[in-house]
Amino acid sequence: MQNNVWPPYWSIKDKTPRINIVRTSKSFIYDENKTKIFDGIASWWSVCHGYNHPKIISNMKKCLNAMPHVMFAGITHNYAETLAQELHNFSFGQFKKTFFCDSGSVAIEVSIKMALQYWQSLNKYEKTHVLTFSGCYHGETFMASSLSSDENSYISSYTNNVLNVKLPCNAEEMHEFKLFLEKNHKRIACSIIEPLVQGAAGIKMYSSAILRDIFNLIKKYDILFICDECAMGFYRTGRRFAFDHAEIAPDIITLGKALSGGHISLAAACTTEHIFSTICTDGYFKHGPTFMANPLACSAGIASLNIFNDFNYPAHICKITDIFTNVKDRLHKSLHLEARVLGAIIAIEINAKNLDIKAYIYENTKELKLWVRPIGNTLYLMPPLNVEIDDLLDAVKSFEIIIKNTHSVV
Repeated sequence: MQNNVWPPYWSIKDKTPRINIVRTSKSFIYDENKTKIFDGIASWWSVCHGYNHPKIISNMKKCLNAMPHVMFAGITHNYAETLAQELHNFSFGQFKKTFFCDSGSVAIEVSIKMALQYWQSLNKYEKTHVLTFSGCYHGETFMASSLSSDENSYISSYTNNVLNVKLPCNAEEMHEFKLFLEKNHKRIACSIIEPLVQGAAGIKMYSSAILRDIFNLIKKYDILFICDECAMGFYRTGRRFAFDHAEIAPDIITLGKALSGGHISLAAACTTEHIFSTICTDGYFKHGPTFMANPLACSAGIASLNIFNDFNYPAHICKITDIFTNVKDRLHKSLHLEARVLGAIIAIEINAKNLDIKAYIYENTKELKLWVRPIGNTLYLMPPLNVEIDDLLDAVKSFEIIIKNTHSVV
């Protein structure tokens, strides 16, 4: 293969070659040798309905022939109007306004700008800070990266309006969080959180009760609450949105990945009529991407929402959860490892001493017919949500083999 591409998360010292994929179908990717490989992470959790879904492909083809793109300033089109209405319905009317953009990272940028401009519109110019939580990750663009709690992030040294606090996980920590808010709430415009699952931190999970307590404190101190649902939205946790488990009502949510079924880049920031009218009654929101509400992407989004409405995902995900729970029990019994399971997610931290896990996975991908990409020492599965059960059972066998062959028993 050519060497002109700059791959993501890659160092010159990384000698592991990349797999050349030439075709996709359902839950599988195919390499140049026609090896059929189960995609255990659904292209970074985005291909929720599987690859090449006929309804999404059909809708995109119709749009491609009619209108692949048109600007959105001063112009509208039925693809965007329909998708916004579908999202309003999908949220049971909770979010009346949708601002479309290109990617999940940009949706984070939009949501933060939205929150800051909301307070400016109310002449509360002292509210300039964003509250984040330890272990968080919200994307790759500059502001999104600055929200990260990664102490090694070079971007954090360029920003000074982010307040990162420990994610409170018990009564004592919740009390400390309350004291922090009492002292700082007047300067905080918004908080942003990954509900229930912190993806890039290693698929770390916390309870819906903790999320609810955090939400109640945030709202008590007049701070906007943003839920980053880019990764966990659209039934990944078994519910419509991850925040549904806590029965709360965020002010803004960000969507991406599964919004288009993973077939094309599309994201959105969804919010309430109140925030929209506060910003736009005497002004306008200061953001307008070139490819905002791209018709082709919106056509994929419409088809994706229709599939969510037509397919009984909650029932199917219960079957996936049962399979993952059985894996969890087996690994605990055989290796004394504690797996984390929620909805269509299983994650487990292994002790891989003196072993390059990614190199091992690459070297055995063809034999095991499973593609996974660990986060540090965390191995996980997040398959397409409509995965066929027999295919998942085969993938689980390979997943357990990877764990047993990479984990060093102390």
